[in-house]
Amino acid sequence: STWGLFSVLMLRVIASCGTRASFRAGARLLSSNFDNLDIPGMEEETHLSQQSQRGGGGDEKSAQSSHERYAKFSLFKANQKGNGAACQFSFSNTTRAFFVEAAKQLGPKLPPGSTGKQFDWANGKLTFKLSLTEIGGLLTVIDKTVPEVSFVHRSGVRAQSGAAAAAPAAQAAVASQAMLSFKAAAPAPAAPAAPSGAAPTVPRGPRFVLSLQRMTAGSTTGGAQVGLYVESGEAAVLKLLLEDAARRMMQS
Repeated sequence: STWGLFSVLMLRVIASCGTRASFRAGARLLSSNFDNLDIPGMEEETHLSQQSQRGGGGDEKSAQSSHERYAKFSLFKANQKGNGAACQFSFSNTTRAFFVEAAKQLGPKLPPGSTGKQFDWANGKLTFKLSLTEIGGLLTVIDKTVPEVSFVHRSGVRAQSGAAAAAPAAQAAVASQAMLSFKAAAPAPAAPAAPSGAAPTVPRGPRFVLSLQRMTAGSTTGGAQVGLYVESGEAAVLKLLLEDAARRMMQS
């Protein structure tokens, strides 16, 4: 009948309206939930930032330089002897360059929560800028392809021979070189067997030695030098940062 056909049509309209309202409500809910999602890579400015063994409250800020960083990995290794060091690996998103910065420990190890300066970032910082192929060199050591790599960068222009003879001090002042060495450390001696009933000794994984040196031409000393150990877990994080920086440098 006509009434029956009208009823069927009305039911379909009501059902359709309900479906659209539910869809709009669901869409609003989905939109609000999407804003709170934590998607890897959305905040690439900080997703690789790491710190370990922080030696003093003021050192993280002191390690900052004028380079705009997209990612960094810092190692703070102060010790009771006062001969520790700190190192920071960072990638500049502006210049597409990878920097290694290091500084020696200042005085005795500070207690936790101290606001003093534990490392000499202000006056003794050494900086080394890595090229794409030098990044690859560090990766070959971490991957145990080669036992060691070293790089030398020279800066400044030497004076001509005649001018140098007249002013050798000026020649020494304008020419300098920076060196970076990264190598696998010698294996640690085997630990003695644990006494009966004691917890077994956990073997230490492979570790590496990082060394930075800066020397001015004509200097009679070895120049400024900073070195520290990079443990196996730290090397694994460093590898992630190096690989990510290499990919971005190739895209620039």
